[in-house]
Amino acid sequence: MPVGTRCANQILVFCSLFETTRPTQRVRSTDHVIERENAGRSIQDAMKWLLLSAVCCWSLCADAQMDPAGPATVWKAVTYPVSGVVPDPSSDQQTGSEEGDIVGNASQSALYTQFDNAGTPSTTDGTLGWRFRVGADKSPPGFAGDALVGLDVNRDGKLDFFVGVDNSGSAAQVGIWAAGTGANISPSTTTLANTTSLSLAETSLNYSWQKVTSTSDPRTTNFDLDGHGEPDYFLSFTVPFSNLVAEASLLHLSLDENTPVYFVFATATQPNSLNQDIAGVNGGLNSSSLWSALGMASDPVSPNGSVVPEPQSLVLGLTALALFALWKSRGGG
Repeated sequence: MPVGTRCANQILVFCSLFETTRPTQRVRSTDHVIERENAGRSIQDAMKWLLLSAVCCWSLCADAQMDPAGPATVWKAVTYPVSGVVPDPSSDQQTGSEEGDIVGNASQSALYTQFDNAGTPSTTDGTLGWRFRVGADKSPPGFAGDALVGLDVNRDGKLDFFVGVDNSGSAAQVGIWAAGTGANISPSTTTLANTTSLSLAETSLNYSWQKVTSTSDPRTTNFDLDGHGEPDYFLSFTVPFSNLVAEASLLHLSLDENTPVYFVFATATQPNSLNQDIAGVNGGLNSSSLWSALGMASDPVSPNGSVVPEPQSLVLGLTALALFALWKSRGGG
């Protein structure tokens, strides 16, 4: 049974307590008896509706899956220590088309992340997602390259592994790649393994390619940030968080939803190098300078820093309020 449904059933049982414990404190006046009974009934009815509302919120939040095509308002913008909220200049891709050009400005972010903890107490399950804003959708329709995120789990300046989308050639997959044999401390020293550690077929549950519109980003005011006459696009993908935890474990690294991680975002023409656009600076693909020195490493962000609602605190607070109301209705205090 889903967590939200179990919690809902438990709260409904709790609600039934009000039906069997309605206060009827007897006093000498019949009018006062009726008044006290009505007061108890009003408290009972109000708290039952309050708790039923909490049930609905909990069930919807805990049982729903992350939607990679959801609006930008439910994603958390990724920021950078050097350039603030401006993650990448337009038209700075080295090879390929505008489809590989990461675009953003001070008010419209280029990169996002989102986390769904699956509504469980575990800190190593759920789903983690990323979103790129790129300059166009070139012919043929659909994203035709690679979008990769390097993770520096222990924040030592070295990228530990990569997650992303590979749509180059005949491939169409969301995957995880181990780091290659390079030092992986700068653009010119970074390599990826030739094969994936995890390969997932792209579906509507883990992948989205959509035009930037007032629906996909209600806060946007400019739908063509590079000014080339074609609308920007969102590329979004998700992976099970447990697979990222397992990949980190292979490197003897600890990763859970509370772990601050550095991200490096890049596009490429194939999944073995970062050869198109790296977020954070203008160009810099062949630089041997460290990621942090170039401004290409994001601010540290924990997976649970995303904007996916956390319903547990709501339910706990309402339950405590209900218990207090029950105590008061029985004459406590």
